[in-house]
Amino acid sequence: VGLCVTVDRWTYELSKNTEFLDALKELIEIEYKCDAVLGTPLKQDQLKFMYGTAKAFYDSPAKPLLFPLQKEGSNLEFILSVLIPQLSTFRTFVYMHDIDRKIKKDLEEEEKLRLEEEEKRRLEAEQRKEEENEEEEKAEEAEEKKEDKKEEVEELTEEELAAKVAEEKRLKQEAEDAKYGRYYLWEDLIPEQKYSLWKNVADKIDGVNPHLVEDIQDYIVTKSFRADTPQGKKELEETKKSLAEQQTAVLTGGVEEEKKLTKVDIRLGVYRPHKRIWNYFLEKDSPYFREHRFRLDANPFGIYEDGRIEELWEDVKSLEGDFKLVDEEKWNSVVKFAYDILIDDYDKEEQEVIEETCASLCFHSLILASRIIRGFGVLG
Repeated sequence: VGLCVTVDRWTYELSKNTEFLDALKELIEIEYKCDAVLGTPLKQDQLKFMYGTAKAFYDSPAKPLLFPLQKEGSNLEFILSVLIPQLSTFRTFVYMHDIDRKIKKDLEEEEKLRLEEEEKRRLEAEQRKEEENEEEEKAEEAEEKKEDKKEEVEELTEEELAAKVAEEKRLKQEAEDAKYGRYYLWEDLIPEQKYSLWKNVADKIDGVNPHLVEDIQDYIVTKSFRADTPQGKKELEETKKSLAEQQTAVLTGGVEEEKKLTKVDIRLGVYRPHKRIWNYFLEKDSPYFREHRFRLDANPFGIYEDGRIEELWEDVKSLEGDFKLVDEEKWNSVVKFAYDILIDDYDKEEQEVIEETCASLCFHSLILASRIIRGFGVLG
């Protein structure tokens, strides 16, 4: 008996499988978005930085303004279109300055070690009292090595030499980026001819007290309340009053550790750098040191009589638009993606609160039911 094997052929109209098409469309959109903001190491670094910028608003009293019920005409539009570019600009200056400071510190350490090593070799040479002929032989050998290296370089063509120099520069830059962070974080958004201008502004951070650097960031975030409007001014005053009441509650009824930290917060507010206290700053090894604490009343202006803060602020406002010069669509997508992540964080927090509330209600309901049942038992 012969066995006939056939292929079972069947078709299904894809257009009718709407659920599959919708899922496929959503997948393609997600993949496109991910490639736009996460497709390269540079894009990933940019998104991390942007998330940190948006998180500054999220971790402040301005957090409720990020999630309004009606988004059109709300403070959210002002935050995303105006304040996010301002804070990103300022944070980029601080970021570049911190990298420069780390590199400078490492170079100073290397130079110190080099001088110590040279001094050590010099002392060892004196102790051994090397003979002049031995020194001459070493000098001749060193000279021969230099000539060999010179001849080796001369053998390279101009194109090969240029390629070699470029490769060495690239490898050095990659090593520095891996160690300190990518210096020009927005290299595909900010025109290259503006790099030097951004670096010059970043150098100005060196003359600003670290607490004032924090105050400038807080000042930008506080602008979220739109205190120039009656409603915004009212919301800001109510928020300040609420925070003050929280501090008072901690000082009167909180545990000892909370009281101590709250007193540090107050001290950091009272003793901000001003015309009489120029170098006040709590180092990390200080027993009173605290990480950055948001200040709603931060006002960095007028601290320095030479106007360095005012000049720095003008630089921020003049350069904040540079992000959109090359690819405005990409800039907007990075901002939106970072904000979407915050929405996800917010939803998770809200869900945790709901679950905790439900659990608490269930627990108290069980206690109440137990009491009622016991009550009926006694009555019976």
